[in-house]
Amino acid sequence: MLRLFPRFKSFSNFISQFSNGFCLAVLSIIRRHIIQANMMIRQSLESSILACYSLVHVEESKFGRINEKGCLEPNKKLYKIAYEWIEFNYPQFSSEIKRQKDSINELFSHSNIVITQTNIIEDEKKILALVFDSYPDSYIKVILWTISNNINSILKMYLEINKISNKVTFKDNLENKLNSLFVDLNKLKPVLLKEASRRIKTLSNILQKYYELMKTTSFNGLSEEEILLFIVNLTEISYVLQKIEGTNRVLELNKNYNPIFKLNSNKSFYYYNLSVAWSDAYKFKYNERVDLWSWVQEELENEIYCLRVSLNSFDYKVGDKTLLAQIYTNLGNAFNTVGRFIEALDNWDKALKIIPNFSMALANKSRCLFYHASHSLYDEGHKIIFVRCAYELCKQALAGKVTEEAKEGLLREIDQIEKIGSKFLKEELKFKDSFDDFKEGEKNTDSGV
Repeated sequence: MLRLFPRFKSFSNFISQFSNGFCLAVLSIIRRHIIQANMMIRQSLESSILACYSLVHVEESKFGRINEKGCLEPNKKLYKIAYEWIEFNYPQFSSEIKRQKDSINELFSHSNIVITQTNIIEDEKKILALVFDSYPDSYIKVILWTISNNINSILKMYLEINKISNKVTFKDNLENKLNSLFVDLNKLKPVLLKEASRRIKTLSNILQKYYELMKTTSFNGLSEEEILLFIVNLTEISYVLQKIEGTNRVLELNKNYNPIFKLNSNKSFYYYNLSVAWSDAYKFKYNERVDLWSWVQEELENEIYCLRVSLNSFDYKVGDKTLLAQIYTNLGNAFNTVGRFIEALDNWDKALKIIPNFSMALANKSRCLFYHASHSLYDEGHKIIFVRCAYELCKQALAGKVTEEAKEGLLREIDQIEKIGSKFLKEELKFKDSFDDFKEGEKNTDSGV
């Protein structure tokens, strides 16, 4: 990226620390060590200030001294001096760095109750400490975006200061590349923030809501609407936070509840959301694929049962068509999981008959067809049909209303089909125009049959 002039050692040291710190921060974020990541980000921000200062102030004596024992000691006042210099000469850069550092110092520099919420799993009987934090993917993406934006801004700052000092030669048209990256980052920002706010809002608020809901130990005294709202909220929040205890609470309360619904629509909605809780319980249990092929799977059986009750209770005159499409789609997903893919296809088709562009059904049907084209079919002609259908369905799903997370998944599916199934996408089907010249029981002279 750059070539240093001789004797220009301080800048080399600090920019190396800046680079290493951000690389380690990225690795820590991906591994869900958020505190460690923020500490590395803070050190990289400090290194960037000192690197900028060293572009103009090249005297080695400003940065440290050799003590009487022959050891190098840092200048403890240097950081304050360097920051004040940056603040005076380049306020547009210093204000952003200060904002980032203040944010990290406030939440991650010292232990506090907020940051402990994501590294434990608890219920009424025990508390389990997690090695990795339980932040959702949407939050991780926002932090990775923040790091990219920081690096971009800091490298721009180096370029700006270097125009005066002219101590470093930057290579490979760096300034144009940074400007292009800045445009891309700005496009991503609203999308990532919208998705993150939708999924987690603020971590403290969603955790507070979770603990409030967990105080409920019985449905006694609650109205139908209050029970429905409780199940929807606790099921969704528990899955976002990856807290199986919340999902189990929903299922336990249902065991002791004998619902008598005044409206069929409430009954259908109740059992649909109960099926979602059973589906989440299945994902929690088999996340590590242990006993995935166990003959008896209570969670999957109960999910299918609840979906069927929801379907039978649905009010076709006034019921929500989107809910009906979701029921058929999830029933198709469940049947596909247990290997009954003909019934799965039938249910996805029923969902698509209700809402032709229903992305959930289109995507799952696509995934099923491509799987069987890749693993189950031996006839090349059949494979071509399945792969092409899967490809078109996936593109239709992508064109519909999908979240950014679902969009990423669909793009990966399309990429996989294009790579693995490229042969079948390019190959033409060769059908005879007519079969009139074939007679039943006609002798095959080539084989002698």
